[in-house]
Amino acid sequence: LGPRLINYHGIICSVNSVVQCLYGTRELPGLMRELEFDAADTPNAVPVALKNLFRDMSAESAESAWPCDPSRLVDSMSVYRGTSFWVQEDAEAVFGCIVNALADGCGPDRDIGKLWRVEKEDSVRCLSCNAVLSSGRSKSNTILVSLENRALPRELQEYVLRRGGSDYNVCECYCDTCRARTRVVITSHVLSLPPVVCVKIARIRLTAADRLAKIEKGFAFPETLDLKPLVKEIDDAGAGAGPLYHYELYAGLHVKTTYGSDGSDLSRPVAYMLMYQRK
Repeated sequence: LGPRLINYHGIICSVNSVVQCLYGTRELPGLMRELEFDAADTPNAVPVALKNLFRDMSAESAESAWPCDPSRLVDSMSVYRGTSFWVQEDAEAVFGCIVNALADGCGPDRDIGKLWRVEKEDSVRCLSCNAVLSSGRSKSNTILVSLENRALPRELQEYVLRRGGSDYNVCECYCDTCRARTRVVITSHVLSLPPVVCVKIARIRLTAADRLAKIEKGFAFPETLDLKPLVKEIDDAGAGAGPLYHYELYAGLHVKTTYGSDGSDLSRPVAYMLMYQRK
């Protein structure tokens, strides 16, 4: 028997989708079973609410014909974030809330939060005097793919190869060395990859009229993905450990295929979030 379905409340479809993706994450079941505290013992009730929902979804309880109720999870997420999740919400916000709540906990739930943690090194450099204005390490739960840049390829593996081990953005900032407002480049290097990688495909852009518009551009994604080109530096011990950077797709959000008027498959997958786990 497969997992039980989740009760569909309409406006929280993104919560349902993210929970199903998390349920299919290979590393989660064992860690979730170690969560033993009661939700009343902590203001962060997201970990135990997710554990209870997973228990209801499990094959052991699949004899019930009724879908699982995600209400307690949604309520606990609303308390944790401070604003309601009983609205239409972006899947990335839902995913980020759950993973951050797990990482903010203690014990096994903190280990769960590390499953998606991408370690990065960020720096801000002035383009006029070349001075490094700031640098430090940061953490992220996702790898972002922006579709606004038309020069980038429309296939994920080629995107990874083209992007390489760093990502950058150019903007304006005050430089203490130049003592003026100047252009700076913000560079982000990936230092290490987690067991599970969430790829967020940004499909929302701001128009000239300051309105949000969806980018319906096709973007292909492979079943297996080599993420080694993303990592800035690989030590001698890890240089030959290819499998550490080989991932396989196990879940995706809002994935569809476009069909022609004659019913033919145009093979244009449209995805917003992809989940890859280390092989």
